[in-house]
Amino acid sequence: MSSWGEQFSSGDQGPDKYTFWKAGMKTCPKCQGKDIKNKCCGAGCRKDIKNKRCGAGCRHNGDAYGTETFECESCHWNTSFQFDEAGDGPYFYETRFWIESEERERNPVIAHRHMDAELTAKYDRVRKMATEAQTRLNMKEDGIFEADIDAFFETRK
Repeated sequence: MSSWGEQFSSGDQGPDKYTFWKAGMKTCPKCQGKDIKNKCCGAGCRKDIKNKRCGAGCRHNGDAYGTETFECESCHWNTSFQFDEAGDGPYFYETRFWIESEERERNPVIAHRHMDAELTAKYDRVRKMATEAQTRLNMKEDGIFEADIDAFFETRK
């Protein structure tokens, strides 16, 4: 048997949500309180008592999906995260790009390669689909020397 519903977002969905997540979801970003509680939305959804989450649905294989809401008992700041047990990324799949961004910060790419014919052809294709800033970032993440990146764009103006 499976049930189907909709996922939702509630509360603060701005920068404080990221701050809350980065602090391990244990500290309120507004008042620094430690009394964070999981709450059910109370909108008639199935509440998984064990995990204190609002289940929007359950697949035939038993994997659930839905929303977990969090509220600071001191100042009543709240936010929510959508989850999917069947996903191939993090449990709270909204955080996947935050994780990738933090990994890049922890492991910055050191320039170690020069442009060659293969990279030039690759980035000529990329340049047609992305902005110059995005292309420069991709080149930097590929470890291409800054001088080579500048020269690449100078010859294409």
